[in-house]
Amino acid sequence: MSYGKVFLVGAGPGDPGLITIRALELLREADSVIYDRLVNPLLLEFTKPGCRLIYAGKKAGVVGIRQDEINNLILEEASISGCVVRLKGGDPYLFGRGGEEAEMLASRGIEFGVVPGITSAIGVPAYSAIPVTHRNFSSSLTIITGHEPGNISLPRLSREDLRRNTLAILMGNRDMSALVKKLSELGYDNETPVAVIVNGTYSNQKTYVGTLSDIAMQDPIHDPDHPAMILVGNVVRVRDRLLPLYSSIDRKERIIYFSDYSDSGLPVRIKDHAGAEIIRYASYECEWINMDQVPVFLDRLKNSNRMIFSHGDVVKRFFQLLGESGFDIRDLPDEILSSESGLSELERHGITRCGKTVEVQVPDRHPARSLTVSGKTLEKDDFPETSRNSCTITVLRRKPKSLNELQIQQLNGDREASVVFPLFDLSRHIIPEMSIISLKNRKLYVKDKETMELLSAMGLDPAMLQSDTGNTGNAAAGVSND
Repeated sequence: MSYGKVFLVGAGPGDPGLITIRALELLREADSVIYDRLVNPLLLEFTKPGCRLIYAGKKAGVVGIRQDEINNLILEEASISGCVVRLKGGDPYLFGRGGEEAEMLASRGIEFGVVPGITSAIGVPAYSAIPVTHRNFSSSLTIITGHEPGNISLPRLSREDLRRNTLAILMGNRDMSALVKKLSELGYDNETPVAVIVNGTYSNQKTYVGTLSDIAMQDPIHDPDHPAMILVGNVVRVRDRLLPLYSSIDRKERIIYFSDYSDSGLPVRIKDHAGAEIIRYASYECEWINMDQVPVFLDRLKNSNRMIFSHGDVVKRFFQLLGESGFDIRDLPDEILSSESGLSELERHGITRCGKTVEVQVPDRHPARSLTVSGKTLEKDDFPETSRNSCTITVLRRKPKSLNELQIQQLNGDREASVVFPLFDLSRHIIPEMSIISLKNRKLYVKDKETMELLSAMGLDPAMLQSDTGNTGNAAAGVSND
C-alpha cells in the first residue's frame, strides 16, 4: 500500500499568532488534519476547502480516544491523502506523544516530517511576564507533567539547586493539594514562589501567584476543564517588576464573530467594540452547483453563454479551481454577471467586461434548476441554446459550514464572550448546532431582523449590531459589510 506524507505539527500554546510560518503552510496544503483538544480552533480556518478535519482530542480524567485509535486514524488518512497534518497543542515532542507517533510511522515505512511548536512551558510564562530563567534567580529549567501528582519525580537536587531551578508543571491543576504535598516531600520550602496560569496565551488568561503554603487555597485554579500550567521557583518574583510596563494581551471584551465571508483571514473591525478580541469563524464554504466532477463542470462551462457569481468568495474559489485545472480563461462565457462583492475580484483576474451588478439568490430547493437574479427567477429555459446542448446555469453558492468540535467547545466554555451572528441565511443553519444554555446571560448581536426574531423566539435577547465596519472599511448601520 502506498502512503502520503505525514507531518507532526506543533500549534503553539494557544494564541494563533504563535504558530510558525511552516505550520501555516502545511495547514493550507493539507488534505486532512487530525487535531487535538488544546489546538486553537481558529487555526483550522486556514485549511483549504475540502480538507478533512478529524477531532482526536483527549481530556484529562475522561476516557476518550486511545492512542492506538489515533495511530490508526493517521494510517487511514495517510493511505488516502497526499498530505496529512497531525496538529498538536504546544510542541509535538513535549508530552504530546509525538515521539510514539513518529516511531509508528517509521516502523510502517511512511515518510514523515516534524514542525516544532512553541511549548506552553516557555510561551505561557512569557505571556504572564515571567522569564523561566534569569541570571539572578534561576539557571536551569525542569519540565514535567502533572497528570499524576503523587508520582512526580525529579533529578536528585540539593536544596540550593532547587532554589536555583525553575520547575514548569504542565497540566498540573487537577489536584493542587496532592501536588503541594509532593513538592514539599521533594525538598521545596513552603515559601517557594508559585504561579498558576490558566488559559495561557489566550485573551482570558489568568495568573494566580502565591507560595507553596497558600497556592492550593485559591479556588479558581481547581477547574480541570481549563488548561493550566504551574511555575515553581524564584523567577516568579520577577513578575512584580515587569508587570507594570508589560504589554498585556488582556482585552476589555471578547467577541465570537460568525463571518459572512468564507475567508477567516480577513480582518474584522467593529466600531462600537474597539480593542475587542475578535474570535472569527467562517460561516460557510463554496459549493458548486451542477457539478458531479470538476472536468464535467469545466466542459459544460465552455458551452455556456452566461455565468453568474453570487459572491466575491465564490470568484476566488472559482479561479483557484481554474488554476488547478489548466482551464483557458479565454473559454469563459461572453456574459459574466456578479454581485457587487465579486466585481473587484473579477477585475483582479482581468475580467473587466462584467459591467452588470446583480443580486443572486440560489433557492434551497432544486438549486440546479433555477435561481433568482435581481428579483427575477430564471429557469433553464431562459437561457438560449448555444450548441447541441442547452446552456447550463453555472452557479457557485454559499454552503453553511458545520461547527467543529473545538468551536463548540469554545462556544460552550467561554461564557464571557459576546457572539455576533451572520445574516439569516447562515444563522438558521448555525444556531441549531449551539447550546442554548451557553448563549444565555451573554451579549448576542445580530445583523438582520430575521435572525433577531429567531433568537427571540428561543427566549434569548439579542441586540442589533449598530455600527459594524466590515472588510471594505465602510461603516454599516445594522448590516455587516463583512
